[in-house]
Amino acid sequence: MAKIPKEKKLKTKTEKTICSICRFKRIKCIPSEENEEKCEFCFKNNLDCLKYKPSLMENEIKRLNTVVKNHENRIQNLEERVQSLEKDNTVVKNNLLQQKLLLNQLDFLLS
Repeated sequence: MAKIPKEKKLKTKTEKTICSICRFKRIKCIPSEENEEKCEFCFKNNLDCLKYKPSLMENEIKRLNTVVKNHENRIQNLEERVQSLEKDNTVVKNNLLQQKLLLNQLDFLLS
């Protein structure tokens, strides 16, 4: 009897990589029919479906740590700029108040 070859099932990207949530929950990551960018579980629960290959996880963690550090530096820079602007604002307010007082005195002297 001759063996009938089984049809090879084409693997999709989702089958090759499991999203982080399915990996954490240890459930099967099945592509969603409604949204091709999400798996069924993430689609039903309205979650971000982040897929990655486990072999690339370490590099992705390093990349994300770099992104976080860049954002932290940017936040610190922005906070310093806000403080500087607040100081400048105080100086401008004081100058305006002094100008107003001087104008009132000038009006008094001229009348």
